[in-house]
Amino acid sequence: MIKFLKTAWWVVAFPFVALLFVWSMRRAKKKAKMYRKMPTFMTAEDRYHYVYKIAKRALFLLRVSVKKDDNFSKISQKPTLMILNHKSNVDPIVLLKILHELNMARENKIFYAFLSKIETHKNPKKFVASTLDLIDTIYIDRQNPRAAYAAFSEQDKAVKDGKSVIIFIEGTRHFGDEFGEFKSAALKVAFKNLIPIQPIVIAGSSGLMDSNKTNKRNKRTVYIETLPAVKPSEFMNTSEDFVCNKIKKEMQKTYDNLIKKNFKK
Repeated sequence: MIKFLKTAWWVVAFPFVALLFVWSMRRAKKKAKMYRKMPTFMTAEDRYHYVYKIAKRALFLLRVSVKKDDNFSKISQKPTLMILNHKSNVDPIVLLKILHELNMARENKIFYAFLSKIETHKNPKKFVASTLDLIDTIYIDRQNPRAAYAAFSEQDKAVKDGKSVIIFIEGTRHFGDEFGEFKSAALKVAFKNLIPIQPIVIAGSSGLMDSNKTNKRNKRTVYIETLPAVKPSEFMNTSEDFVCNKIKKEMQKTYDNLIKKNFKK
């Protein structure tokens, strides 16, 4: 009965939320344009909250729910490098929502900067790029070494400005249950600034917002598992490759357990 009522509510609310979503995306484009011209146009809190509302509406329209572990609320309130696996375009939307809700529950807020491939910003419709611009996304052109160095400089600046940096460490979406290659260079900003590395595992998002339906789940629930943060004292005398490989093994194990527990019967 509860499931039926939830479905009925979604059907009734869908057209209204869809209109709000389209309207808010169009406004995001205008706001981003103003923000680029005049950075004081909106406060960081207002910008991030506006993008949060867009993310929340998107997940409602997709009928995606999120379940996160209790340790998520313990994520550091100081600059941190957050690294995640990447299965779907819905992953950053999920993260935007739950990170902002965590921020709203805290007195001392910390904002964050996503690292995204430059192709996202070149999207001809520009609506997605506009929302990313509002939260100070750092774009990287993987085909241009100079641009890659500039992106690292922006990460370094973000950390020095008191922000956390968020990286999908595989570099692109990787379909299937095996992780792709973890790029050890992604850890460079943590090694340079001696900030914690916070691994976060996303499971269940495959096929929810992608044309490639490989490994699509029947459930529309995304699960978030937060691994213990790797402190600077644990990696400062080791190599980026060693730490990266160790984190990958732990994240893969956590991911496999989430899939086995929630999707395989």
